Amino acid sequence: MSVLKTSSFWLIITVLVTGGFLFGILFSDKMETQKAVAARSAKWQYCSMSQPYAPQAQLDRIDRFIGTVEVIYFQQYRNKNEVEKFIHREIITSELSYGEFLQENGMAENFQSRQAASLRASELAFAKALGKLGNDGWEIVGDSFKNFNFTNAQVETHLKSSVYFKRPVN
Repeated sequence: MSVLKTSSFWLIITVLVTGGFLFGILFSDKMETQKAVAARSAKWQYCSMSQPYAPQAQLDRIDRFIGTVEVIYFQQYRNKNEVEKFIHREIITSELSYGEFLQENGMAENFQSRQAASLRASELAFAKALGKLGNDGWEIVGDSFKNFNFTNAQVETHLKSSVYFKRPVN
């Protein structure tokens, strides 16, 4: 009877050790995977680019239009309850020579040509900002780009929109 007790004892020990070993292997992998997914999902930076504008110049001595875009960079947050805070703001501009614009497009100086030059200056600023963000690793988020309109300063502010970007944190 003592041999039976001894062999049962070792069998139970072997089963427990093997079971514990398998349990540890199975659940430690799942816990590591969940931690890795959580760590990856929290590592993004965000920014927004305002709708570009180029105020129309006054009639006296129009020689250039300056298109402007504002890029706002937000602080990375680690959980859903934390509010995004802006880190810094960058103004990106593009200058358009009005005389060259008129010559290239065969236009006379009038209200419509000033409007067209203003629009072109805002498009150039947008392209410059988009190129800069793309080179810096930012990608457009969502469909905010669908309803994007180029404007001048005379358009009502409630019609303006922004384009949002994200990039992975290094």
